[in-house]
Amino acid sequence: MRNEMHYELMATQSVFKKRILEEIAKTCPDLSPGQPKVLAFLMAEPDSIQCEIAEGCFIEPPTLTNLLAKMETAGLIERVRNDENRRTVTVSLSEKGFETAQKVKRAFAIVEARALKGVSREEEEFLVPLLKKLRGNLLKESANA
Repeated sequence: MRNEMHYELMATQSVFKKRILEEIAKTCPDLSPGQPKVLAFLMAEPDSIQCEIAEGCFIEPPTLTNLLAKMETAGLIERVRNDENRRTVTVSLSEKGFETAQKVKRAFAIVEARALKGVSREEEEFLVPLLKKLRGNLLKESANA
């Protein structure tokens, strides 16, 4: 099974996620596993609506609703209802959330640097577009199903 693409992708993702969560726990021990990617998303895409966050973070909408409720209680985010469409809620980072998101981004950078040790610049520049292409193919496939 080793050396097969599916195995290598799943194993790498599993180890990468574990190392990310370990690194984040050093400075943000109260974050649950789904919260770091939401914080990073909101840092990159401020004032997003919930469906954008769910899509961008690959989280099912009901799961995201529960996650955001916990993040709001923890003071990490603020949710504001749209006056024109009461069903639309804009989510943004609070000051505490922004500070926490910066710590999360640093943890991401630390783990990425470890993962890329011994990888050439050319290999790194090839890797990200390749992963995006693979993900895009799989997303197109599920949209056409």
